[in-house]
Amino acid sequence: MQHTYFVIPDFVNEISTQSILSIRLATDGFSFCIHDSRGQLVAFIHEPLDAENQVISLYQLQEYIKKYPLLNLQYAKVFLMPCTREKLLVPDAFYNEHAAMTFYSITQDTHTDDHFLHHHIESLKANLVTTFPESIITFILSHFPQTHIINSAYPFLVESLSRNEEIPPQLFVAIEHQYFDILVMNNKQPVLFNTFDYKNNTDILYHVLNCIQTLEIDSQKVQLTLTGNSPQDALYQLLKRYIPNSRIKVNDRTLNTILNDNSLYYSSFYHLLNLHLCEL
Repeated sequence: MQHTYFVIPDFVNEISTQSILSIRLATDGFSFCIHDSRGQLVAFIHEPLDAENQVISLYQLQEYIKKYPLLNLQYAKVFLMPCTREKLLVPDAFYNEHAAMTFYSITQDTHTDDHFLHHHIESLKANLVTTFPESIITFILSHFPQTHIINSAYPFLVESLSRNEEIPPQLFVAIEHQYFDILVMNNKQPVLFNTFDYKNNTDILYHVLNCIQTLEIDSQKVQLTLTGNSPQDALYQLLKRYIPNSRIKVNDRTLNTILNDNSLYYSSFYHLLNLHLCEL
């Protein structure tokens, strides 16, 4: 099991009360980062999970918090970002909380411990509906009372919409472990948002090209922006063969440079590392 640590030497407990803690829960691992009051990254930790298809349980989360002293400090704000494929995007014009919960229960897998979460996306004029275990929510709020719990799709959608350009059509893909989200914008209007499972790069290519064909978009003109867990050269080059205007979204200062570890792809944690910018 590989651990990645980055903590500035002079980070002390007093600074934490002015800092923002962001936590990512996913089937591929547990990660968190801390940004100080100036927005500077002061700590980053990623711990991969041993087994595939493993979901972080309440017990595991409790063990992680016991394990890392940084998770036992007080923070100005805390974000908890579960990466789960089940989600529903409902336009404002059709949104009703009860109806949305009912439709979600019909279209998505639900469990008795699920708690419904609703987040309005003003720029999209829609509501993102997701679920998360009530037991984990109760625990995390008892430990961090000021926690904002948002599905990974929320920062993906908000950030993509802020980058949207009128021409040409924009295609945004956020790859998570065993699934990916896709958003297609045309003339600054959303025309598709969906989630697909995948096992390999060919699956991703198939679904992306199928969306383009269904929407009758020219693959030679559409701009594709890729973020997430698997933006390695093999996938990037495969997509670029069919969609020439493809790019991998990265920040100016990569984790590779900070940690001196070229095996760590920054865009795998792009949304986690920018979660502190969300206005909630």
